This record gives sequence, C-alpha cells and structure tokens, in this order.
Amino acid sequence: MEAVIISKFNHQNIVRCIGVSLQALPRFILLELMAGGDLKSFLRETRPRPVRKEKIEFYLVSCCHKASM
Repeated sequence: MEAVIISKFNHQNIVRCIGVSLQALPRFILLELMAGGDLKSFLRETRPRPVRKEKIEFYLVSCCHKASM
C-alpha cells in the first residue's frame, strides 16, 4: 500500500519510488538515491547538540532517578 502511494508522488523534493520487491520477505521498496547521502545520516549530523549545562543536568536527573530505585 505504501509503495502505491509513494509512486504517485511527483515533486522535486520527494524521492521517487523506483520499484517494489514482493517476491520474498522482508518486502522492499526501492527509492531514488538522494544526493548528499541518506536521511538518517543527515539528521544525526545536523541535529542540535546539547550544551555542557544541559548534559550535566541530564546526568544529574538520571543519577537521582537511579538512586531512588
């Protein structure tokens, strides 16, 4: 079902559906290769990094939570 919907998209900012493999499990949807790499890598590389203060607060809350168990 997803492949049918994706195959109907036609926009410069949306990857094209090249094909679908239904012959064996798991099923695959073959998408156009994106210039600049995959979405997962892009999101990991461009996500905002926590500043030192936020990291310290996170670890302190985590320690307090573990100590209360």
